[in-house]
Amino acid sequence: MLEERLGNIVCNATANFIIKFLNYLEYEKKYSSHTIIAYREDIFSFFSFLSDNENKNIISVDRLEKLTLTDFRLWLTQKLDKLDNRSRARKISSLRSLFNFLNRNNLLKNNEITKIKTPKISKLLPKPVSIENIKLIINEIKQLQRSDWENERDVAITLLLYGCGLRISEALSINKNSIANGEFIKIDGKGKKQRIVPMISAVSEQISIYLAICPFDIKNTQKIFRTIKNQDYYPLAFQSLILNLRRKFNLSENITPHSFRHSFASHLLEEGADIRSIQMLLGHEMLGTTEIYTKITKNNLISNHQRFFDR
Repeated sequence: MLEERLGNIVCNATANFIIKFLNYLEYEKKYSSHTIIAYREDIFSFFSFLSDNENKNIISVDRLEKLTLTDFRLWLTQKLDKLDNRSRARKISSLRSLFNFLNRNNLLKNNEITKIKTPKISKLLPKPVSIENIKLIINEIKQLQRSDWENERDVAITLLLYGCGLRISEALSINKNSIANGEFIKIDGKGKKQRIVPMISAVSEQISIYLAICPFDIKNTQKIFRTIKNQDYYPLAFQSLILNLRRKFNLSENITPHSFRHSFASHLLEEGADIRSIQMLLGHEMLGTTEIYTKITKNNLISNHQRFFDR
């Protein structure tokens, strides 16, 4: 429990402030559970550092109000110095969001964290996965030495990522009610915003193959992708699978579960799909987020996205 972890490093009032902030992210901002966990761990890491640096003292509200720019810079140099700019920026952002929330709600008065500059992050263009490598990965998954239903499960997930452009967290959150129509998937995306995504026949058929041989009785409201212990299948497990296949075949480092989603958007754009349609399919709030795909070199794209599914 978070309360138990915090109890060793902060006072009850400080712990309540942190819990209020995390509840705000979940119920008002409607952030995903994965995003909230990242915030939680970043914040916990900072307070652990603060407590350790002060001889295991319990961090009080009074101490928070007296934190100086020097305190935050000490945290940066001792705990974040070896991290890349993206990781540093995320941790600084998490802490800044917490203090902004506390100040905005008159729970605390300390704006020193706002004086810390966020590292600049160079925006890299997403790199699509080639059609050959997607087929290679799917074929290799089918031949893994384990139960057939596990292999069919991971093929279905791969097709959801590439064939529907889902985030891995979205794909693994699907239940039977989400796909009851057979032609569309109801998705709860970032910020709990719902969208409807067309499901091409290859994806629908693969999900049916998996469900037909899955050994568990999956309820309509239960997530359909299960582990061998009949537990929810989490992103880290699928990420590890893709990482192992990438290493086995010495594939490009850009091949991750999320790169299948990039490929979906890039290949559709190359085929002439409307940018606003792609925006809706991906669930991007801002068109500018989708427009990055227009900058990808066409030499790295395939000419026909649907060709992959003609099998």
